[in-house]
Amino acid sequence: MWKRIAAGTAIIILAAIGCVIQFGGAAAVKLVSHMLENQQVVEGSLKYEKISAGWSGNVEIKNLQWTAPNGDKEAEVPLITMSLNLWDTLLKGGGVASISSVILDKPVFYGIYTSEGGLDLYHNILFVGEEKPAAYKTKKPLEPTHFRGVVEIKDGRLEAQINGIALKIAKFSAQGLFKAYPNLKWSFTAHDEAADMILNIDKNGLATKVRGEIKKADAASLAHLFPGLKNVALKSGRLETANINADRDDNGRWTVAL
Repeated sequence: MWKRIAAGTAIIILAAIGCVIQFGGAAAVKLVSHMLENQQVVEGSLKYEKISAGWSGNVEIKNLQWTAPNGDKEAEVPLITMSLNLWDTLLKGGGVASISSVILDKPVFYGIYTSEGGLDLYHNILFVGEEKPAAYKTKKPLEPTHFRGVVEIKDGRLEAQINGIALKIAKFSAQGLFKAYPNLKWSFTAHDEAADMILNIDKNGLATKVRGEIKKADAASLAHLFPGLKNVALKSGRLETANINADRDDNGRWTVAL
């Protein structure tokens, strides 16, 4: 008799869990769809192929494309995985705060950098309280995000134009911590052919600190980042090891030591 009661209780518990996952998953998909439609993360438009929920409570976004307001392609992401609190999503309607992690798998980022205008990819990312150049002014006031989780980029790729010269990073990974928002902490590692780079970024409002190291970097590619070297022609060569110290003050001015 007790075995039957125990078995019946187990079946009821499993059925309840199944209902939570099924209805919670549907609610999570609806929540993510709504957030993408009303997002205040990037300028421009986001389009995707499909949003689906798995048994683990994760929501997957397939083949997302980010297009800048001027029509330039900024990013392509084959798969984004979000981990949500299903109970919070189902019972309270959820929100950005119910997301614990966001993983971008094999994204490709595109960007154009000029000494005068900076990096368009960065300017099209929305930061609360940050003054943008005239060409990138936001259309409406931004609200601080309630997201307090982790953003992770796996096996990313960068294809950019640096002062008219093509720059490609074949593979990079990054992790961003929003737990102490608005103080953001990012770690970044990259590898391209023989070169390796490690960066740690601490951003608090406009003030930003970048500390890192680069090894066996192509000297010509680095030279394109510095306007003072625009008339210097470097045909070949590699920088064996360099420490990177970059700081931006509350007025948005950068100082860089290499």
